[in-house]
Amino acid sequence: MGKKRKNKNIKELPGSAGYGGVNFDLEEDADELFSSYLDSMDPHEVLSQKETKEPAKQTKKNKSQSLELEIDLHGYALADAIYRVDCFIQDLLKEGPRIFTCKIITGKGRHSGPEGGVLAKEVHGHVRNTYRRQILRIEESPADATLNGLPIKGYFNVTFSRKG
Repeated sequence: MGKKRKNKNIKELPGSAGYGGVNFDLEEDADELFSSYLDSMDPHEVLSQKETKEPAKQTKKNKSQSLELEIDLHGYALADAIYRVDCFIQDLLKEGPRIFTCKIITGKGRHSGPEGGVLAKEVHGHVRNTYRRQILRIEESPADATLNGLPIKGYFNVTFSRKG
């Protein structure tokens, strides 16, 4: 299969003594190998693999041919979240129904530190600015929905109209 590697150093993880000791084979050129692996990766392929893990799901179809959909952005960095939202919305604007509503779940940002949630504010602003011509209705940003300074919801709904 692959060529055999030489110059291995066996290392035991600190603090693992007495617990069966976890050993790893480390190559002297491990940093170089890892960097070349990262350089060979296509970031779009990695993102699309992530998307297939948790695809957006259809939640409701009503009689007026309006469709409700949701996308959950929990755990994504801002750039990845915006990329996912853009792909999701653009696909629906190209091939979806004439009118559809998306529930975009950003989370409340409680695990984001003292500054609060980044996704709630930034994703809402991105959607509002990027798709303003197609938006029929957009709820307030989850970052603005607070009670005593704490977020009370981690999502917003947007209704789009596909032109043409």
